[in-house]
Amino acid sequence: MALPRRRVGAFALRHGPTLVGATVAVLALALSSAPQSWHGAEADWSTALLLSRRPEPADLSWGYQAAFYLAGLYQVTRRREEPLSAAMRERYWRDLDDWALAHVEPDGSLVDHGRPVQLDALDRVMPGQILVRLHDAGRDPDGRFLKAAVLLRDRLRAWPRLADDASGAFVHATAHQGQIWSDGAYMSTAFLLALATAERDRTALDEGWALEEAVNQLGRYAQALMDPVSGLPFHGFDAARSADWARPDGRSPWIWCRSVGWFGMSLVDVLLALDHLPPADPRRARMAELRPILQRLVNGLVDGRQDPRSGLWLNVMNLAHDPANYGETSCSAMHAFVIGRAVQRGWVDRGLLPAAVAAYRGVTGQLQLDVWSRYYLPDVVSGTRVMRQAADYLAVPHDDPGNLHGLGAFLQMSELFRSLCHGGGPTTTQGCGDGSSLALLAAGPPPS
Repeated sequence: MALPRRRVGAFALRHGPTLVGATVAVLALALSSAPQSWHGAEADWSTALLLSRRPEPADLSWGYQAAFYLAGLYQVTRRREEPLSAAMRERYWRDLDDWALAHVEPDGSLVDHGRPVQLDALDRVMPGQILVRLHDAGRDPDGRFLKAAVLLRDRLRAWPRLADDASGAFVHATAHQGQIWSDGAYMSTAFLLALATAERDRTALDEGWALEEAVNQLGRYAQALMDPVSGLPFHGFDAARSADWARPDGRSPWIWCRSVGWFGMSLVDVLLALDHLPPADPRRARMAELRPILQRLVNGLVDGRQDPRSGLWLNVMNLAHDPANYGETSCSAMHAFVIGRAVQRGWVDRGLLPAAVAAYRGVTGQLQLDVWSRYYLPDVVSGTRVMRQAADYLAVPHDDPGNLHGLGAFLQMSELFRSLCHGGGPTTTQGCGDGSSLALLAAGPPPS
């Protein structure tokens, strides 16, 4: 039986039977945080979703999914505009603390639910960014997070590469020598950027290497993966052409939406780090290498691939007419983040702003309430390897309401748009989120 639909703010949300006790309290808190008007500047979908879906730190593994969610949570704790209550901010910081303490021993070694972490894939390096952020925030009293970050840095410096030379692309996993996946661009650069931008012990962490390596990796990945027609990366590349999915050029046949999101987010994050360098820093010149790659990618996203009705992108982006294909929400949140950041910093044409706003509205418009009256984001596909057939991608489950890919992507998108709304130029009467307005980011890049 279909659940009745209830409108919350400007969105139609599924509303099931409301239970007494804790569920009612959670719903009341969530609704109090939810936007009452789309045109209002008070919209706070991040905290509304966290009140419904905030996982217990003890349940989270040492993996990229958990770390991606925690990176979004970290962005919430760093709000400057309309800050959180002290109690809520500290609660989120404690979640970050508790997760890290559960996985890092006093000597800096890594464990996952009692077992040593095997650093055999870039997916297991990426969570190190959270340890660096906690160390920066002064939440590393015995120095274990610093020790673990140095361990991860040393492992990454010795990581197998696609080419024999020291500047080749990092392979995705030691079990897949000769293969790179576009997901891996984010998995390595997120940690590299944490090292390069550390506020405490940067010299010990970075050693003058991390930011240059992040730029190098993105250039290498783009060279191997990018489709010259669409400007978007294929999901994988196999130098040996021996994988069952590899075409004669080594690339996989499909452009998987979330892998494009990973690559796009890594591009804008690395460009932002370069843009924040002092004007005389010679490393700023390397922006010229990455901006054309970002511009081609963003143009590929908006060139007829974004659904004009929903604002979303299809799970398999180069499979337009298969009825089994669907608008995937986590990658759409990523693309909203990428385009929004690129427009805000002036790296792409401001005429692309409506695509970012449409994606933001489209993703937030997908939020629903389950039968327990908790918010969730539907149609978030589970993580997957590179595959040969489009049907294989479409068969991956996308019905888990607690999928951390969706929660992490949503928080990153939501926090970016909150910062743009409050610091990027709209007037107080205009608010933020009005898709008809192109003045949203009219003030240009904020001060560095």
